[in-house]
Amino acid sequence: DNPLEEEIDVYFSGWNRDTTQPAGGVGIHHPMGDIKKISTHEIIPVTSDCLNAENNGHYLENSSFWKINWKQTYNGFSVTEFGSSGSPLYSSNQRVIGQLLGAFLCRDTNCDYPSEDIANYGRIYSSWNRDASEERRRLRDWLDPTSSGSRSVDGANPAPIVRYSSHQARDVCWDGNGGGNG
Repeated sequence: DNPLEEEIDVYFSGWNRDTTQPAGGVGIHHPMGDIKKISTHEIIPVTSDCLNAENNGHYLENSSFWKINWKQTYNGFSVTEFGSSGSPLYSSNQRVIGQLLGAFLCRDTNCDYPSEDIANYGRIYSSWNRDASEERRRLRDWLDPTSSGSRSVDGANPAPIVRYSSHQARDVCWDGNGGGNG
């Protein structure tokens, strides 16, 4: 309900809930609470093959996860570790396609053999209608509250919004690009 403060430079990530994704992308995370890391992959995300397990009363199906292996960059191989859970996986189209979960349930070689490190990201489409009985647990209620049916949305960096009151005491919203509601 409150506008963003002008000095905050916000970018709202886009998302994609399709069941297939293009090759390439990045994971942005903070492993073990460390500084931000960007892990890169060049593969077409594939269905996980190492979950199918129960975790804290929830059954984790392979079909609900992307399996990602990271590529080597000039900094070496990236790995995901505890503390990275919940971090986004972006496609090469710069949209979120998953959230990190489950590395600890699979063969997780991490630093010993980083070229074989496996990262499992919950697929956006799997979480879209995940729990029909609880709105708070379905992404569709948060990412598409108007039920538009969109399968993807581009990210956005909204124009700065400045609010002020005119001498006539009516609120005016100026979007910085010549538009407003005044």
